[in-house]
Amino acid sequence: MLKLPSVKLPSFKLPFGRSQSAIGVEIGSGSILSAQLVGGLSTPLLNGLASASLPRGVVVDGEVVEIEPVADALRAMWKEAGYRHRRVTLGIANHKVLVRQLELPYMGEKELLGAVDYQAQELIPIAREDLILDFQVVGDFVNEEGRRILDLLLVAAPREMIQRFVAAVDSAGLEPWIVYLSSLALVRSLVAPWEAKEMVGEEEESQDVPLVLLNMSGSNSNLVVIERGLPRFARIVPFGENDFTQALAQALSLSFEDAEEMKYRMSLPLNGEAEAEGQAGRAAKVLEEQSYRLVEEVRRSIEYYFGQELKAQSIEKLVLSGGVAQIGNLDKFLADALRVEVQVGRPLQFVRIDEKLAHSPQLTNQEPALAVPIGLALRGLEPA
Repeated sequence: MLKLPSVKLPSFKLPFGRSQSAIGVEIGSGSILSAQLVGGLSTPLLNGLASASLPRGVVVDGEVVEIEPVADALRAMWKEAGYRHRRVTLGIANHKVLVRQLELPYMGEKELLGAVDYQAQELIPIAREDLILDFQVVGDFVNEEGRRILDLLLVAAPREMIQRFVAAVDSAGLEPWIVYLSSLALVRSLVAPWEAKEMVGEEEESQDVPLVLLNMSGSNSNLVVIERGLPRFARIVPFGENDFTQALAQALSLSFEDAEEMKYRMSLPLNGEAEAEGQAGRAAKVLEEQSYRLVEEVRRSIEYYFGQELKAQSIEKLVLSGGVAQIGNLDKFLADALRVEVQVGRPLQFVRIDEKLAHSPQLTNQEPALAVPIGLALRGLEPA
């Protein structure tokens, strides 16, 4: 299993060893999703799944605005799911979370801690005492001058923003064990560990073309670029599922709820298909316009990544997840517009499923939306 960076609050007393049960929780703008895994990392069993609705305005742009309504929803969800485990791996995804790649000369662990702290102050325009900071060494290499260089991924988040998430979980009577970047949880749920191991072999280096993961949530999207089985770039894209819904609601004079329902009944028109008439035709046109906006955001992020003087200069595959993957033909539309292979994410392929969940509507109809909570639960099964 890949070891990826997580943001851990230093005041917590974290246990040693491996947890045998873990619950991943994704708090979005309109709902909370959770997944419970038990057992070891090699054969985890999904034996719990639950969701809860949130009033609009309680979570805005990926940030908790009102703590108690979130806590109330969490308590109701725990009761409905019958969860006994109270330790939570919590996902964070908003524009205030910063992810940066760093290259530093090879050094010992103590020196590295100081160097990363210094670099963070140079890169991030926030006072160090107001930040929660973590990093992970993802590789090393020898540069043109023959010096050994460490390749790191740095994750930083404002302390006050994290504390509001933690306060909501704590107020619900739960234990916020780990706070983790949602975009990196995707790597655990959508990229097989054995694939990562195969990708780093020398014989595979010539085929080392980046893989892009794109997960769309309510108010934004998480984009991750993976090279040789490791996350090299993560970015919050300021475009989410709600943009589709709000555009439909405005164009067709619908309530947000009715537009949300319509969104998942629609399909995007592809080349050569006859355009629908009436309201269905107008709705399809709106979805197409918003899909082009999404394409531009994804293209902009990828071009930014290529501009960082990294080796790769093209991608061949994108994995799409989140509830928006239910929009008919969206994967094909993205494939045509970006000229890459697009697959719908299948986070269930790497876990076993408890018999009591085998016929759950969430599993059969909404699997792509479970990528983040399942990835968070996988992180929770690892040592802290």
